[in-house]
Amino acid sequence: NCATNPSHYQSLYRQLSLINPIKSFVQSIMIIRNSEQESACVSHRVGLQALVNLITTNPDNQDIVWDNQYPKFYASNLEFVNDRTVIQYSAMLAYNMMCKNDNRKFDIVNVSEEDVNVISKILSAMLDDNGEVINDKAFDWLYLNIKTLITRVSDIYDVLFLDEIQQMRFVKLVYAIIEEDKIDEQPISTFIIDKTIVTLLSFNMENEIPIVKIELIVTLFQSLSSLLLKNIEEMQVSIRESTLLEKLVNLL
Repeated sequence: NCATNPSHYQSLYRQLSLINPIKSFVQSIMIIRNSEQESACVSHRVGLQALVNLITTNPDNQDIVWDNQYPKFYASNLEFVNDRTVIQYSAMLAYNMMCKNDNRKFDIVNVSEEDVNVISKILSAMLDDNGEVINDKAFDWLYLNIKTLITRVSDIYDVLFLDEIQQMRFVKLVYAIIEEDKIDEQPISTFIIDKTIVTLLSFNMENEIPIVKIELIVTLFQSLSSLLLKNIEEMQVSIRESTLLEKLVNLL
C-alpha cells in the first residue's frame, strides 16, 4: 500500500512505528536472497520502493531510516549489481536523504571498512572491467549520488578510502559527470586536480612509476583538455583567462 499510495501512508506508518520494521525486512531479505529466488527478489524491490516513497519530501521519516548503520545498509544493497531495480531504488533512497543534509553526505564517504565503502561499491556497479562507465539508465540515480557528493563535500578527496586503481576510476567517473552535465569547473577541478596530482604523483624517485599513476595522468590530461576546449567554444572564454590552463600546463 505505501508503495502505491505513499502520501496517505507516510504519517501513518511513522505513527505506528512501522518504518524500521520495513527496513529490517529488507535487510533480512538481502541475507537470504539469490538471483533465482523470484519471490525474494520482488520482496526486496518492493521493500525498497516502500522506503523511498515513505521518505520522499518527509524529513521526519528520513530521520528514522537514516541512522549510524545506514551506509552499511546502502552498501549492502549495492552488492546486488545485477538487479538494476534494487540499485535504482537504493540510490534514489540515498539521494533523497542526502540532498539537503551535508552531515549525511559526509557519513557516506567517511568509511574505511570495505563492506561499508559506498563509493567503492558505486564504482563497481557503474564501471566495467576496463574502468569505463557503463551506459545504463538504471544508474542515473547513482550519477546523482556522485554529483551531489562531489559538488557539496569540499573535502571529499581527503576522506575517500580508495586504492590507486579505484582513485583513477573515480576520477574518470567524475569527469564523465562534469562533461555530460556541464558542471562548472570549480570547485570540482580544484579538489580533483590539485589534490589528485599531489597525492598520486608522490613516489620514490628511485622506483619505477606504477602504470596506474601514468594512466591517471593521461586520464586527467584528456579530461582537462576536453573541458578546456568546451569552455572556450561554448562559453567564449579566452584561453588565457581560463583557470584550467595553468593546471593543464602543470599536469603536462
